[in-house]
Amino acid sequence: MELLFNNWLKRGKSKDDDENKVDEDAQSQTSNNSSTPLSDLDDEYYYYYYEEIVDEDEEKPSIPTLQEEVDFEVIKESLDPENHQNETVNYDSSYPFYQDGDNVLSYDELDETQLFTSQSDLLREENNRLKEQISEMETKQKRLVDQVSMVSDLQGEIEELRLGRNELAKSTEETNKNYLEQQATVAQLEEENESLRTQLTTVSNEATVDAETIEQLQKFKQLCEEKDQTIENLISSKESQQKEFNQANDNLRSALNDNDDLMTEKVEQISLLEKLQFEKDQTIQELESRVAELTNQKAAESSEAESNLTATIKELNEKVSDLENSLLEKDQTITDHVTNIEAKKQTIAELTNQINVLTEEKDNLTQQINVKDNGETEAVEKLTFDLQSQQAKVEQLSQQIQSLTDEKTSLENHVIELDKQKIDRDQTISQLEATLSDANNDKKELNEKIEELSTDGSTEVVGTAEIQNKLTDLSEKNEQYVTEIEQLTSQLKESNQLIEKKEAIQGELTRQITELGNQIDEMKVLETELTKKYQSELSTAESQKIAVADMERELANMNENYEEQMNQTEKLEKELAELKANQAMINDLEKEISAMKSQQHQVKTSLSELNKERERAQQLESEVQLLRSEIDPDTQSLQSELDQVKAELRLAQQQLRQSDSMNQSDIAQVMLEAQARARQIVEVANYEAKRKVSEAETELSAVSQEARNYYRKLSRAKAESEVIFAELLRKLESIGDVDRLQ
Repeated sequence: MELLFNNWLKRGKSKDDDENKVDEDAQSQTSNNSSTPLSDLDDEYYYYYYEEIVDEDEEKPSIPTLQEEVDFEVIKESLDPENHQNETVNYDSSYPFYQDGDNVLSYDELDETQLFTSQSDLLREENNRLKEQISEMETKQKRLVDQVSMVSDLQGEIEELRLGRNELAKSTEETNKNYLEQQATVAQLEEENESLRTQLTTVSNEATVDAETIEQLQKFKQLCEEKDQTIENLISSKESQQKEFNQANDNLRSALNDNDDLMTEKVEQISLLEKLQFEKDQTIQELESRVAELTNQKAAESSEAESNLTATIKELNEKVSDLENSLLEKDQTITDHVTNIEAKKQTIAELTNQINVLTEEKDNLTQQINVKDNGETEAVEKLTFDLQSQQAKVEQLSQQIQSLTDEKTSLENHVIELDKQKIDRDQTISQLEATLSDANNDKKELNEKIEELSTDGSTEVVGTAEIQNKLTDLSEKNEQYVTEIEQLTSQLKESNQLIEKKEAIQGELTRQITELGNQIDEMKVLETELTKKYQSELSTAESQKIAVADMERELANMNENYEEQMNQTEKLEKELAELKANQAMINDLEKEISAMKSQQHQVKTSLSELNKERERAQQLESEVQLLRSEIDPDTQSLQSELDQVKAELRLAQQQLRQSDSMNQSDIAQVMLEAQARARQIVEVANYEAKRKVSEAETELSAVSQEARNYYRKLSRAKAESEVIFAELLRKLESIGDVDRLQ
């Protein structure tokens, strides 16, 4: 039996040594694990973390949800290292959760990041769509401006056509009046010729006339024939003029009809343009209202999102600061707790040494008891068995305490409910100390009793019974201690799980913040690039606007020059009309001369017709006075010559009145002189009219050439402006494509 007991004790010591070696190896491995790379620790951490997420009974970590937009300024402040200079958190490098917490990513986090990216993509698409609508509105406005300019040009052309039409109508009316007057004069001349012929026939029938009268009559016949020829020439010229007039009238009517068609087409175009402009104005107003509504909605949503984000970030910062403070406090408590555990380990080691001494003493006592009394072997065996069980329980306690020391590193990350557990642990440790002190006292009493047993053999049976009772009490107390230690270990595991979850949440938050910071940097880079592009496009647009303004100025100058030339052409047309009026006056004068000749012939035939001739002369004088008011300074010389001729005719009439017996030869000479003078006047007037017409034609050709040049310049400027606008549209489309790609 003694050999068996000794072997058992040796076996227990070897087990203790092996366990100490295992503990030392575990500590060395933990120290080596602290220097292992982070990639080796990630797998264990991910496995443990996702093992916890799969559990449906536990509550998920309360991660704050991201809103539609992010207050990047607050996140920048939180990311700024200057704001975290005063924050010092001493984490042990042996824990992988602090080393590689940024790489942790949960399924909820993945969903929220996807939502955030999708929302940011939607916002970018809305911004691109708004930019496209704004570019379309700008192009529509430019087209409207071009259409308005075209409408103004069309209106100017229409007004010019209306003025030309009015002038043509006036000229046609004047030509019609002149034509009617010419027809009336021709009818009068034909009547006078018929009257003269009748007179000649009467004179020839009465043929008892002298030779002189016959010669005068022959001369008179020649004059009548010449007048007939002149009348026929005038009629032919009038017919040719009538044909030309009819042709011109037809041309004018066709031109007027064409102008009317153009006017109607342009009026329809103007009405269509006005309708289009009205519709575009309505669409622009609707788009502006929609843009205003969208901007208001975005502003409201952004303000709400910013307020929510700022509130959540502030709450998170406060929670993080509280957690850090609590971690610091609990680290201190854990260090104190570890020092207490080490002190208790030392006391336990001392107790084990004392127990070993007691076991040796018990071995000696058992040997003595076996020597003294073989009958008491059974009781001693029971004592030894109880002592062995007590020794096993003490060894279990030492192992559990050793496991607690090994789990010291996991207790350093304890965050939530550590104070309560600390209080419970302190109570249990105080109870354990009390129980250990009681056990020491009991062991001392046992030693004393064993000594008494050695001295006093008679009281051995009673002492062994008491020892057995005390051993049973100790075994019960040891069982209670074991249950309490198991409860403590379960509580420690739960606290470790909570700490790991919170560390995972902190890692996810830090990862989110880093991702947001990267997104902020990318957005800033994009903003800088877009601002540079926008500024370059603005500079090009401004230069193009300046070029367009210069072109518009040139067009305005060209329009002014064109208006001046049009005024000059109008003046020339007025001068031509005046020349035509002078030509008509000359024709009237020729008619008057012929009428005066006929009146002279009538004077020869009968003095009774003198009164009628006087009245007609008065009418002619009134007409001449009316014509004087319309005659230009160029025709005043002609008018003076005509006045002289009229004066001579009046003198001739007075002479005829004074002497009715005036010779017909003198009358014929006067008539011939008057005819020659009238021919000279007509030739001079025709020459002057032709000269002025040629000058007007040359001026009109020069004006038309300048107008053609201006029209070419306008078409060239229009083509250049179209090219410029096409380039602008291409650049705007390229900008829109770049924005879409981005």
